[in-house]
Amino acid sequence: MSQSCPLCGKSKPEEALFCDDCAKKIQAEYEVDIQPEMETLNSPMVEPKQQIISPKQKKRIGMPLLSVLAIVLLTGVFFIYNETIRKTSQDSKRWDVALRSNSVDGYLGYMEEHPNGAHFDEAQAGLHRLKSEEAAVWERMKVTANPAELRDFLQHHPESPYARLVKTRLDSLVWVRALQANTADAYSDYIMQAGNGSVAGDYIAEARIRYELLLAPPPAGIFESDSLSETRP
Repeated sequence: MSQSCPLCGKSKPEEALFCDDCAKKIQAEYEVDIQPEMETLNSPMVEPKQQIISPKQKKRIGMPLLSVLAIVLLTGVFFIYNETIRKTSQDSKRWDVALRSNSVDGYLGYMEEHPNGAHFDEAQAGLHRLKSEEAAVWERMKVTANPAELRDFLQHHPESPYARLVKTRLDSLVWVRALQANTADAYSDYIMQAGNGSVAGDYIAEARIRYELLLAPPPAGIFESDSLSETRP
């Protein structure tokens, strides 16, 4: 089926842009190679080739990915579990130490190391209990004459605000007992306790003087007087 040429109006083949005369004229004057319009329009379009992935290939690709995800998940679970068990174990062991010591330092140590520990409230209650007991015990220590009680207080409450008063009273009691015995052994024992820190040693200077006096031999004149008195008729 022919159509009209857009240049001259003559009929032209359907697949051509111009009639034969106009096409030859254009090619001669402008050296342009005119292709039929419909050749380009009717040429089949080449579509990009799509890659088809088979189910086996999909399976081979998916398996490594699933393995990696499984490893990451198991590693995370193990890490969380290990941290939880480790912290719980440390908390329990430290609490056992605090209970065995049953002291201010023991409970304070647990509270400092485990501020969010499972036994924090119990440690705080134990600390308050010891403080109240400590005050009550001191009221008894003020009037006791038993050095063993004073030493027991110092052993269980070394950081007590009453510790210094207890040490002073213990030192006085031990010194009074040495004076009452008034022997070289008694003063020597006091000097030894002051040296190893068992007592404050506020009387150590006087204890040494008394100890040396008891060990020193009596003056020669005393023996002569005794001899003369024995030989008199």
